[in-house]
Amino acid sequence: MSGGDYIVLELPRGEGDVLRVTRRMYEGRPFTDVRVHFRGSDGQMHPTKKGTSIRDGEIAAVVEALNKISSKVGSQSARDLERRPIEERPRRSSPRPAPGGSGAQPGSERSASERAEWDEAF
Repeated sequence: MSGGDYIVLELPRGEGDVLRVTRRMYEGRPFTDVRVHFRGSDGQMHPTKKGTSIRDGEIAAVVEALNKISSKVGSQSARDLERRPIEERPRRSSPRPAPGGSGAQPGSERSASERAEWDEAF
C-alpha cells in the first residue's frame, strides 16, 4: 500500500482474505478500489485481481445501486446469500459490450417475466 492510500473498510472473507475498500491515487487521480486481499507468506496483505476501481464520477451511481440492493436484501448476511443455490440467484447480464460485437452478450436477452423477477429481487 502506498503512502497516499486510505483504507475505508475491511471485511473478513474467510481463509484470511479480506474485502478492502481503499481510497487511492493513480497518476494524480483519486479513485476508490474495492478488492479482495490475501495474506502472503511474508505476513503482509496483497491485492488479488478480484475487484475493481471506481472513478470518483461513478461513485454516486454505484452507491445508489448498492443502496437499492441493500434495501431489498435487508438484514441478510453475505453468508446467507452465498448459501442460496445458484439456480435461485438472480442472473445478471454484463453491461460491457462483447469485444467486436454489437453490445449484446450471448444469453443476455431476458423475457418480460425474467426482467420482472429481477426487478422484484433487486
